[in-house]
Amino acid sequence: LGSVSSDTPMRGAFYARGLRYRLASLGDTVGMADAAPTRQSYQVFDDLRSQIDRQLADLRRILDDDLEAFSAILQELEPPPFAT
Repeated sequence: LGSVSSDTPMRGAFYARGLRYRLASLGDTVGMADAAPTRQSYQVFDDLRSQIDRQLADLRRILDDDLEAFSAILQELEPPPFAT
């Protein structure tokens, strides 16, 4: 949501925060107007929605595929329990 590039974990985290900020800012802008949202507001919303949808799809893939594989590897390795 903030950075166009998400090739590193830190950049990816910044990117997600930036999208939330941009979506919130758009809501504030549209909410302050005395008229219906402009065509540009709808275009920005559509762009943000497609970016967010892509990130949610990536998250679903990770949760569905990678997390299961990671759990299987952990079970094979039998690491000691975490102390809290």
